[in-house]
Amino acid sequence: MSIGNRITLLFLLMLAVSVTNVCVLFNYQAVQRHDANIVNVAGRQRMLAQKMTKLALSIAKGYNRDRYYLKEAIRNYDVSLDVLWHGGEAGSVGAFIPPAPVDMEELFQKNKELWGSFKEKAEVIVRKGQDNKKFKDAVSYVYLNDNGLVNASDAIVTRFGSLFNYRVLRLRVIFMVMLGFDICIFALGYILGLKVVRPINELSRAAVEVGRGDLTKKIKISSTDEIGELGKAFNTMVASLEVSRNELILAKDYTDTILRSMLNPLMVVDFEGTIKVVNQSTLDLLGYTEAELIGKPVGMVFKWKGEGAPKKTRLQELTKEGFIRDYKAKSGENIPVGLYTAIMRERNGKFLGYVCVARDMRQTNKLVVDLEKAKAEIEAWSVTLEEKVEERTKELKQAKEYTEKLADKLFKANEEIKSFANIVSHDLRAPLVNLKGFSHELREAAREIKNILRGVSPHLADNQRLRVEVLLRDDVPEALDFIDLSTTAMERLISHILTLSRIGNRTLNPVEINTHEFVKNKLKMYQYQIESNNIRVTVRELPVVVADESALDQIFGNIISNAINYLDPGRPGEIEISGERKEDAVLFRVKDNGRGIAEEDKRKVFEFFRRGRHANIVPGEGMGLPYVKALLERHRGEIWFESKEGVGTTFYFTLGAVK
Repeated sequence: MSIGNRITLLFLLMLAVSVTNVCVLFNYQAVQRHDANIVNVAGRQRMLAQKMTKLALSIAKGYNRDRYYLKEAIRNYDVSLDVLWHGGEAGSVGAFIPPAPVDMEELFQKNKELWGSFKEKAEVIVRKGQDNKKFKDAVSYVYLNDNGLVNASDAIVTRFGSLFNYRVLRLRVIFMVMLGFDICIFALGYILGLKVVRPINELSRAAVEVGRGDLTKKIKISSTDEIGELGKAFNTMVASLEVSRNELILAKDYTDTILRSMLNPLMVVDFEGTIKVVNQSTLDLLGYTEAELIGKPVGMVFKWKGEGAPKKTRLQELTKEGFIRDYKAKSGENIPVGLYTAIMRERNGKFLGYVCVARDMRQTNKLVVDLEKAKAEIEAWSVTLEEKVEERTKELKQAKEYTEKLADKLFKANEEIKSFANIVSHDLRAPLVNLKGFSHELREAAREIKNILRGVSPHLADNQRLRVEVLLRDDVPEALDFIDLSTTAMERLISHILTLSRIGNRTLNPVEINTHEFVKNKLKMYQYQIESNNIRVTVRELPVVVADESALDQIFGNIISNAINYLDPGRPGEIEISGERKEDAVLFRVKDNGRGIAEEDKRKVFEFFRRGRHANIVPGEGMGLPYVKALLERHRGEIWFESKEGVGTTFYFTLGAVK
């Protein structure tokens, strides 16, 4: 029999015993009320007998007004005697009284005979005057026989009392028997509870170990009931968690292996021009260590053609496909390389940076130099040695064909580099898809465990039930959420990298925009946040600009969203948006009275994937403001800010192409 069936049977037994106890108790109370009603009526009958004697004597003394009361007493005694004997509604107590037992027939018959004579004399007293002989005889009779009628009433009361005591004793015996049944049933429930709780305790201890990171923990439950199924499901879940963890480690190792095994030098550069990743081929080519390059500006490696040009212009050189330029080695040597750069973006198109793959072109350049020398020699010889013109012309033609073949090889090599960069950017997602699939299966397993546990949880101790519920509701989902968040973060990182790598090639469509109306419409997207947080937003008169509408939407959206998200909840929020024309640009200001930016965080504001001390309050990846900066640079603009922690922040940015 399964645990559910056993618990159901035990519950039904307990329910039956409880119902029986209630019935016995209810019957006991009903008998008590019934017996009290009978005693009240019998006692009233006895008082009526005494009252009639007193009233008769009072009438004899001349109190004629007591005749009415004596008449009422006679009527009431008649009614109470009939109710006690044959049953009926007792008006004096407002309850129904059943007929008296058969063995009390003799007592009631005797009482009736006495009452017949007594009633006859009492009625004479009611009708006759004091001087009438029958009246006097009746008064004398009532006085002398009063005790007899009272004693007869007392005998009825005593007999009823004996019957009542017997009934109460019988009910008490039944109640004690039912109490014994209660003790047996609860003892049986305690034993069954121990059998259920013991494996649950083992499961709880194992779950604690798993929550601490020990994924080798298994539990042994030999039963085949619901607890056994719960144990099997737990073991399956732990095994799946271990597989997922190993898959995550393998995915990281896979990415590292790709970078290490590349023969061509590779660098990942963010949109600020900072080197983020290099492989061993790059280190071998340039003679640096990894620590000397990571976090350094890309200008440390590249020899810019326009050293005095703005950073934006210099970074745009990275996106020129297949061109030859110089790498600067640690030794000071300028190394010519064939460069291909892939732009990294997020899925939503947001720019992240560049993936730069190079090929050492020193040998190729040597061939080109030799070709130039040969050409010069041919030209020199053609002046003095006309007879060799034809021969040299032929050699020149061959050299040209060789150069064209070499150029074709160079083009194909650059195409291979471009294809390889895209493969590296996209194939990194394959392990993440597997991880998400396993995570989904683990969630389904956890949900099945919850359903199984729901059938047995009412019979667990409170602390045990709460611990298991916490593990299945919080700890295990938290581990799965961590896997999901990690894979999602890796996907976002890849998408951001691809997005950032392509921002330089994005085509802008400049149009005339009324920024005042544009910002008003943009604020409608944040209407709920503004009203629910009681934020006061002021929009000053804003000028008309010529800009890419989509880019302007992203610029204002990021800055306004940050102003709202980083307001101080301890005081009413205020945001002011203003703008003015300058000589060759338009200056915009977005001012808030929010949390402000700490001094140590200010240098991180426009860096990729860098967030300040409030990162745990507002979600994000640290890509918003760097992306805004890149868009503004495409519009010949710039962005900066002023901030004081605890006071607020003002962001300034400019746009070119002003109308």
